[in-house]
Amino acid sequence: MTRPVFLRRWWNQQLRIGETAPARLRWVVEFAQRDLTALTPGEWTDLLSALRTFITYPFPPIAHHHPPRFIYSKGRPRLSQDEVREVQQAYQRFITRLVNKHNATTDELRVTVGAWFIPDRHHPERTVVGVTHSAENLVTDAMWGLFWLLAAHGPLLRQCPERTCRRIFVATRKNQAYCSTQCLSRQKTREYRKRKEKGKR
Repeated sequence: MTRPVFLRRWWNQQLRIGETAPARLRWVVEFAQRDLTALTPGEWTDLLSALRTFITYPFPPIAHHHPPRFIYSKGRPRLSQDEVREVQQAYQRFITRLVNKHNATTDELRVTVGAWFIPDRHHPERTVVGVTHSAENLVTDAMWGLFWLLAAHGPLLRQCPERTCRRIFVATRKNQAYCSTQCLSRQKTREYRKRKEKGKR
């Protein structure tokens, strides 16, 4: 695969997992709760490609308007379905505990972190700090991306209080309590009927 073709595919996958950090966090949360047993072969192909893109994303996304060279030169090979399931289970355990217990830790993750300074040609007195890492396993790579997203947008991670839903979601506004208008409507209807029955007594 030539570099231009790779970069074009890389960018298309970036759009799939979200152009903003909250959108990428939303993609992770939805992936963690997705029923993988119901996926078609085509959906599996899309998911494998999207997860690979997420894992190779240069977190944190500081001043990276284009993918750095190391993404092209050190990209992971195609993932297997078993690896995707392993990552999903790690996300499920961590996110569920974080939402329910308000704290979560992972199993031991071994990672090497590196940083470098990139001169800004327009402002020589300032530099951009870039951060990258190398990990010993796929789950560590996947958790690394989630950590950066939670550090910046963790307060947006919530659980729907509607009793028949309880779905974990990423809020689009600070005062959003329910994952959807349907859940909010069901809750309001339930409360209305409860008040109505009390009034009859």
